[in-house]
Amino acid sequence: MTQVIDIRFKKEGLVKLIHSSGWERGFRSKGDWEGPYQSMGLLPNANVTYFAKGMHKQGMRVGVWEVTFIPHNREIPLSIMLGKYLNNKRHGEWIIRKPDTPIEKYIYKNGEVIETI
Repeated sequence: MTQVIDIRFKKEGLVKLIHSSGWERGFRSKGDWEGPYQSMGLLPNANVTYFAKGMHKQGMRVGVWEVTFIPHNREIPLSIMLGKYLNNKRHGEWIIRKPDTPIEKYIYKNGEVIETI
């Protein structure tokens, strides 16, 4: 299990948690993330750093989220995913943007891809 260190020593309100592979920052209420949220870390076995920002409601991802993936190999371009969550699942249109390439679009329903545009 990853050791988590709460650098502000608070369980409620604005909290920043540091893990061995990254950090999380946002508001906590009754043990759940609530409201604006950001995180950054290393993806396991991928040699990629990610930065995510979005909203939580009762610990679940909701609303618009943006996730940036930054490969450690500079020959691979970064990519940005943008879309909405509904009840902690991708829902609706999600786009993936990469430099000098056409935008990829996917339609999700309850976390499953139902169409590629």
